[in-house]
Amino acid sequence: MEVILCIQILRWYLMLKGFKCNRCGRCCYPPRLYSKDIKRIKKAGYSEENFIERSFGNICYLKEQKNGKCIFLKQNKKASSCKIYDCRPKICRLYPTRLLNGSCEPETLAFDGIIAKARS
Repeated sequence: MEVILCIQILRWYLMLKGFKCNRCGRCCYPPRLYSKDIKRIKKAGYSEENFIERSFGNICYLKEQKNGKCIFLKQNKKASSCKIYDCRPKICRLYPTRLLNGSCEPETLAFDGIIAKARS
């Protein structure tokens, strides 16, 4: 069991080690925010009303654009960029934690559908 786990960790490390962001913006969906994220973004000059969306259970997320992307994602024909890169949320700082078949698109989780229904 330990050998299998070590092999999986090694495969995960090697896959992420070679990851280079191509600035496509496909990963930029509004993440859940934690208190430190909110404080960091506020310190950069943004007011909570302009960037926080609250869902059931008072869970905070970044607001989204009409296309479902994060409000801080700036897109043009050449590349995408984050308007708050220096103070971006923790999950964005840690991304990617896992790549599916080499794709940089975020993994769809079972509870994503539940959250989407609750938000609408």
